[in-house]
Amino acid sequence: LMELNTFWSVILGTSAGGLMLEAFGASLGLAGLVFAAVAALAAWTSRVLPGRGRLRAPSEQSPGTARKIRMPRPLVLASLAIAFFWFLSSLLQMNILLYGEHSLAVSERMITALLTTIGIFTGLGSFAAGWISRKRIELSLVPIGALGVALFLLDLGLFGGASLVRAFIDLAGLSFAAGLFYIPLNAYLQMESPEAARGRFLGISNLMTFVAILASAGVFYLLNSALAMSPP
Repeated sequence: LMELNTFWSVILGTSAGGLMLEAFGASLGLAGLVFAAVAALAAWTSRVLPGRGRLRAPSEQSPGTARKIRMPRPLVLASLAIAFFWFLSSLLQMNILLYGEHSLAVSERMITALLTTIGIFTGLGSFAAGWISRKRIELSLVPIGALGVALFLLDLGLFGGASLVRAFIDLAGLSFAAGLFYIPLNAYLQMESPEAARGRFLGISNLMTFVAILASAGVFYLLNSALAMSPP
């Protein structure tokens, strides 16, 4: 549910950005007012939400205990797989902008719809992974999700440019499969991290993730500009 809402919120922001560009055009002042209103809402929310419910008591472990625990190899591998998920997601999102413009020859609004499809079906795939897993961590979903992403991406690259409908189907399929890939890994990392070092291990995983997202921008530049490869 957390990932479902996260992805849908990200895509709501992406869709809103496209609609604002179309509505406001070059009027940056109006867009700035919208951004300021969203920032104010976020600031208010950050102050209100921590007061809801009851927080867990702090751990009795000493601060130095967590630093003595090394991150086990399976958790390192899970973190690398999660980082790869975000690397591929970021690369795909940047490429879809060119794919829609050059391969599909569609409008900005339709490109926004393509990006929205990615978010909606990644959220649905995340929810499905949670529903299938119930109270277990189903790592068997990870290779199934990876295979689905690979096959739909292959079809999108080879044949998706010939049909807008096919492009939508491929994006929906690969995004749903991505949710199946990501959720079990994320749950495994949280469940298997020892309580004394869980925050540190999640922090290491987040560091890997954002390094991967940063690297995706460099790879996109290399493929698009230096190697002059087409979006497909």
